[in-house]
Amino acid sequence: MKPELLNQLPLRVRRALKWCACAFVLYSLLGFFVLPPIIQSQMVRRLPAITKRQTSVQQVKVNPWTLSLTVRGLSLTEPDGRPFASWDELYVNFQTSSLFRWAWTFKEIRIVKPFGEVILSKGGRLNFANMLEAQANTFPSSSRPASIPRVNIFRLEITNGFVALEDRTRRSVFRTEYRPINFDLTEFTTHLNSDTPYLFRAESDTGRSIAWAGDLSIQPLRSSGHLEVTGVKLSRY
Repeated sequence: MKPELLNQLPLRVRRALKWCACAFVLYSLLGFFVLPPIIQSQMVRRLPAITKRQTSVQQVKVNPWTLSLTVRGLSLTEPDGRPFASWDELYVNFQTSSLFRWAWTFKEIRIVKPFGEVILSKGGRLNFANMLEAQANTFPSSSRPASIPRVNIFRLEITNGFVALEDRTRRSVFRTEYRPINFDLTEFTTHLNSDTPYLFRAESDTGRSIAWAGDLSIQPLRSSGHLEVTGVKLSRY
């Protein structure tokens, strides 16, 4: 707005515009520069107690104008330094329409190069069992079944995932790896009797592949579609 036009406005309007401008600048400064280091420090501080593992985060970015959050270079490691889980980038774009839809609504959730390792020890204990025990102690069991929150995700995407499975209960250790893992889900919702189209594909280190495409429903839990498995040698299992 030109200065001469602004001076022609009533004093109350000019004051209101100045307050709005100051609020917008303050909101932008908090979102772009103040929130990211706070979120990063809280993740590094709190995740070790939740996951029972060392945590590092390379970068956190917040865009208050688009309500988006980006977390880059998250890594969880075992006490001996062995990698447990990580991702290159997590991007979450929240929608203000959540206020009108009465549901948590996201325009996009994207995870780039997630990694996870699942190990079954000789005693038959999974390597992530300590995480579940910590959660059980924090949240006592209740006789009432937990209700499913209302969630809408317009686009959920996982690209170039990597999962390693290792079984140490056998005489010779069995290990297999699946990568890349790609998953694409659109118009996801937890509403009753609502189907969501999805596409999943994973390839293993020995040439096996799994492709699964169809529709998914959360309430009730069901899936229909086409499942294709290739290159599997049953004798190995």
